[in-house]
Amino acid sequence: MEPAAVTTNGSAPVEEQLRRLSDRVAVAELLDRYAKLFDERNFDEALPALVTPDAHIELPPGEHWGVEGMDAFHAETMTPFGPTQHIFASHLIDLDGDRARFRANAHITHVLLPIGSDGDPDNLFVVGAVLTGEAIRTPDGWRIHKAVLDAVWREGDFGPRED
Repeated sequence: MEPAAVTTNGSAPVEEQLRRLSDRVAVAELLDRYAKLFDERNFDEALPALVTPDAHIELPPGEHWGVEGMDAFHAETMTPFGPTQHIFASHLIDLDGDRARFRANAHITHVLLPIGSDGDPDNLFVVGAVLTGEAIRTPDGWRIHKAVLDAVWREGDFGPRED
């Protein structure tokens, strides 16, 4: 006779609960590593470990499909900026087997670079945004399949708004 699955208050077995918690932590860490990527700017080295080969990324200046050329897309997006700090928080992750839908709030601070300058730490462009998308479990762990960063508000002068 096989032992009954251990449950908590009649809910899913503990093993299933632990796996779901582990998956949520892994997806949240994936998003935090994506935020870190912008600040460290090691796109060619880090992106393959964060996205699927057919990933779709949409950032305010444009979008890109597939891992090939994604490093250049991200590097070009960051060209106008000196140091940055990307913070993704309040991760909401909905799991469905080997897929996860996510939403995270983003607070992003950029030092603007005038042409030919190292930047003025007082010349800031700050954005409040929402990152949404989907991650997929791969043999190498969770990877971003689609991510869309939508600016909700911004402070500082960085050209006309795209309303």
